[in-house]
Amino acid sequence: VGDTPAGYSYFPLPFEKSARIEIKKDLNNPEARFGLYWQVEYLRAESGVEVKSFSLPLTRREKQALDRLLNFLKNLQTLSPPRTEQEKVFEKKIPPNRKIELFNLTGSWVIRSFELELEPENKQALSSLLSCRLLGYWEGEDKPSISSRLGYFFAQPFSTPRLPRILLQGEIRSGRFLGKAFFPMPFSRSARFELENSSQAGGRIQLKLGLDSLREDSGWRFHTLERAERLKPDFSKKNLSHRSDYLVVSAQGEGRFLGLFLWVLNRYFIWWGEGDESFFLDGNLVWQGTGTEDYFDGSYKRFGNNLFAHSLLENSLGKGYAGISLLVRFHLLDPVYFQQSLEMKFEHGRWANDLDNWYGSVAYWYQREPHLDFSQMSGEEIELSLSLIHISEPTRPLYISYAVF
Repeated sequence: VGDTPAGYSYFPLPFEKSARIEIKKDLNNPEARFGLYWQVEYLRAESGVEVKSFSLPLTRREKQALDRLLNFLKNLQTLSPPRTEQEKVFEKKIPPNRKIELFNLTGSWVIRSFELELEPENKQALSSLLSCRLLGYWEGEDKPSISSRLGYFFAQPFSTPRLPRILLQGEIRSGRFLGKAFFPMPFSRSARFELENSSQAGGRIQLKLGLDSLREDSGWRFHTLERAERLKPDFSKKNLSHRSDYLVVSAQGEGRFLGLFLWVLNRYFIWWGEGDESFFLDGNLVWQGTGTEDYFDGSYKRFGNNLFAHSLLENSLGKGYAGISLLVRFHLLDPVYFQQSLEMKFEHGRWANDLDNWYGSVAYWYQREPHLDFSQMSGEEIELSLSLIHISEPTRPLYISYAVF
């Protein structure tokens, strides 16, 4: 729980038959804004599951469970590699304009930790190597389940002031890029990873994998998809179809959406974060939020700052909300399951989709194979660079002033 800046709670409140939540207004402060925006997410238990309704004080058993959870979350924040049965290390040269195989494992394993060190041949080559595409294949498939540029996979397209707090870490140190990922990646027969370098730069890569035996297999496999778009404005007053929203991911099959890294290049001197997020699960719109800022646990033109949702870079030009923002959100305590299909989208503007900003994302999720062909939804490859951004001082009122790049 917290209030940075919006009030939020991830504490589970189970109930057997019904639930009613009331909030009492502070009568000593009648002018305070009250009850304008709120969201409640719920997960329906399967039939036959016994549920004990929430009540206070917590029982001894509930306190013990809460302590276990808090210790787990504390360990997540440290981002130290978990203890595993085996550790494998791979070192490869990265030649220019080549695709190389990083490793090819067989057997039944779970990759618990995925640590990477990228050393360019010179300082100028690092940005090119961060744009190398990481491709991952499970069980001998011919279409990758993981497709993202290296820097974007670790939510670090360039060196930024903040790092992700959980599951991911990426930073530039002494001219090298160091990346860590702690997504469990199970496979029952094989795992093959490749690196595609489309530049003239070269270098070296070292991978360190922590492996555990696969004891129980749900059939779900880890997936990532990076995509980007230069969006077009849609001035429709109502956005009932969500057809012109920015698409983060589309998947078919059974699985769980885990979270995303989102970047937005705002070309205007106005607040852009009103666009609602939406989830279509199994073909139905089951969730429409109250704004991008709220999805990242924030409010009133600010993003959240907690373990599950926070910004890595906010309004890079320092004024007028213009420039690049980098954001992460993970659904760990509020899982999003789907049985047949998933679509996750964002509106891009103040009123639905009225801004033509540039959006990009990396989605992380689990699903049963087979998966959709990513090439059908990859969008555009947009290279972010803080040094390339130039913005003019506003010469007209802020709501119509624009940035020039």
